[in-house]
Amino acid sequence: MNKDLILDNRTANDIYQQALYLAHKYCEVWVSGPKSKAAQKPSEDEGLVILKLFSFLTEYLLGQLNQIPNKYCVVFFDFIGQTSLPAKHATVPLTFQLAEDMTTPVRVPAETLGSTGLAEFETEKSLIVINTGLDTALLINPNTDQYADYSSLLTNGVSEVPNSQPLDHILYLVDDILFDIRRNPELFQIKMTGDNLEEKYFKNWFNKNDSIKTQVDFDPESNEIIVSFQELLIPNDTEISPDDFVTNEEYATEDNVPSGHWIGVRTELSSNTSLPSISSIKANLTVRNIIPGSALFNDTPLELKKGVFPFGDTPEAMDTLYMGSTEAFSKPDSSITITFDVKAIDFHNVGISKIELNWEFWDGNNWKIIATTGLRPEEDNNGNGGEEDTRGIANIPMPKTQKFGLPRPPGDDDDKPPEPKPKPEPFTDNVNYNFKDETEAFTISGDVTFTCPPIVKTKINEIENWWIRVIIISGGYGTVGEYIETTSVDEVFCLGKKIYLMRLLRILLMT
Repeated sequence: MNKDLILDNRTANDIYQQALYLAHKYCEVWVSGPKSKAAQKPSEDEGLVILKLFSFLTEYLLGQLNQIPNKYCVVFFDFIGQTSLPAKHATVPLTFQLAEDMTTPVRVPAETLGSTGLAEFETEKSLIVINTGLDTALLINPNTDQYADYSSLLTNGVSEVPNSQPLDHILYLVDDILFDIRRNPELFQIKMTGDNLEEKYFKNWFNKNDSIKTQVDFDPESNEIIVSFQELLIPNDTEISPDDFVTNEEYATEDNVPSGHWIGVRTELSSNTSLPSISSIKANLTVRNIIPGSALFNDTPLELKKGVFPFGDTPEAMDTLYMGSTEAFSKPDSSITITFDVKAIDFHNVGISKIELNWEFWDGNNWKIIATTGLRPEEDNNGNGGEEDTRGIANIPMPKTQKFGLPRPPGDDDDKPPEPKPKPEPFTDNVNYNFKDETEAFTISGDVTFTCPPIVKTKINEIENWWIRVIIISGGYGTVGEYIETTSVDEVFCLGKKIYLMRLLRILLMT
């Protein structure tokens, strides 16, 4: 909106002088007299008072007139669907000073009010107010890469020439997720690109003041330093001491104090040597044989080392397998491979017609789908759409003459056993995060691979971890065994063409 668009910029004084000029021109009788009207004060003459009031009134009207462009501009913006921005809070600097007798720091919490008389302001963030004083003086010589401590000048005024000490140059890498390595990795590399990169600068790696064995290589084509770690890194939760590194103002808050799992490299430089300049740091980490720290079937803990039924003894819809792992599932964008050793299912003896599983992760608010996997039936020869075969699934021939001396039911001349149904076809839908399932919904041994999604740590059954879950959406892994009550032996053969007998045989096979 153009604030310089003014239709009339005259002030009350301009209007008064113009009115007085016109009065001299058109009202000669009124202005004639011993004293010029222009020389008189407005309060000395009634006519001048009227002109003064007229000038103030006209100035007010001109102010309203000058708002017309803005008014029509606002109407135009409203017509094209634009709205004005909401009002913003005014921002001013607030200065806090401690009383002279205060020797300890004082914390000023966020939203502390500061009254200025005309308006009230409040702090956006908390701050620590301290009585600061100079207690250390260091002299740094960049030409020799050394420093000297002149702090004695502040205490006793003695100007002794201190000995110069070499400056330490340490690069700390801090990452609670990446460096949380609890077993020997198959591969762990750190790759750095930049300028002035030489192998000698990146040989002295350490953790908890212990040196780490590494192999350092330089790739001249990509101008890249590759550091390969040759031993296990023990997770280090020790907070890095501020004495170990030089901080600047942006790292002065307690929220930015480096802590957690870390490693460091100390670079030894000689005089007149240029420091390395790093533009990017990447890490390659491969760890195998990670057993999930927690596993649950619904709310029942599972001991994976002993072998488990992931969905219990009698899987049903909505049964859920939970798997939690700090090492594996806490690293977003990493490649995850879960290997399942499954006792193969004989589809001729187990009534599996359809399985549908959802793989999901917790994003902090909801369970999000990684993929849907399972088995789907094909159309059988009778065109029944793959529904359950009520003839039975056991490949057992029926005798022509029933035991106990009873004849076979009339019309039952089928000497051949019912043909077994074909194995349902595996499928994967709703694929996210490069998901692949080689286990065909836990029916054969194989790998499940995916890119680790941004899982948020949460509690399942009072166990806090990074969780994924596998839930049965529909179908199942067979029919639950049941007892059938019959009134005679003939009924076993006559009702539904051997249905009950086949179910009884199925029960025996399943148990």
